[in-house]
Amino acid sequence: MPVRAPTHLHIPRASWRRPAPPTFEGRPLPYPDEPVFDQGLAFDVETLLGRRQVLRAMGYGALGAGLFSVAACGPFGSTATPGGSLDARPDARSWRRARPGRQND
Repeated sequence: MPVRAPTHLHIPRASWRRPAPPTFEGRPLPYPDEPVFDQGLAFDVETLLGRRQVLRAMGYGALGAGLFSVAACGPFGSTATPGGSLDARPDARSWRRARPGRQND
C-alpha cells in the first residue's frame, strides 16, 4: 500500500511567538533599539544597586575569611593559666650581673 504525502506543512508553535527582547544581566532592556550604555537613568541606577549588592557580599566574605584566619592563629590548646607568675623571665639585674667581662656590683 503506498504512503500518502502530508497535505500540510507542520510549523512548530515555538516559532509563532515573538522573539524575546534583548536583556542585560538578566534584565530586559527598556529601549531594545538603543545600545546598553544609552538605556536611561533608571536602568543605570538599577545596575549600580545590583553591583553594589554583589560587592557588599564579596566584602562580607572577605571580612569573614579575615576573621577566620585571625581566629585560627589563636592559642586554642594553650596551657598558660591566667595570673601565672613571671618568675621564668630573667630579671634585668641578674642579666647585668651575668654578662662576662663585667665586675659584679
